Amino acid sequence: MARYTQSLKSTDWILDTGASHHMCNDRTLFDEYKANTNPANTIATAGSNTRAEGYGTVTITAIQSDNSAIVLKLENVFHMLSLAVNLLSSPTIMEKGLYIDGLTQTIRYKYDKSEICKFQLL
Repeated sequence: MARYTQSLKSTDWILDTGASHHMCNDRTLFDEYKANTNPANTIATAGSNTRAEGYGTVTITAIQSDNSAIVLKLENVFHMLSLAVNLLSSPTIMEKGLYIDGLTQTIRYKYDKSEICKFQLL
């Protein structure tokens, strides 16, 4: 398995093709939040089951190819204290009618191919 060696910050968001949900490590980033009261409600992370502290809505600012900012509202984001960085779930993105264009390094709408935001390959 290849590993990215450049230093990442805990506030970074990484596009993860294996993540079942968007996941955030910082409770203060949640606009809406509901605590997870079910101890059996866990999610597989890095080969083990980890309990989500809660879930809710997180608003982030992303950059488009023209360097303009766009505000994105992420719903049903899991609060995972154990994460070193925040994760954007590729499957969740695709469930919303979007696709990831690796050639242009952008996330786009399926119906008209218009750009939502760009990302950087690591």
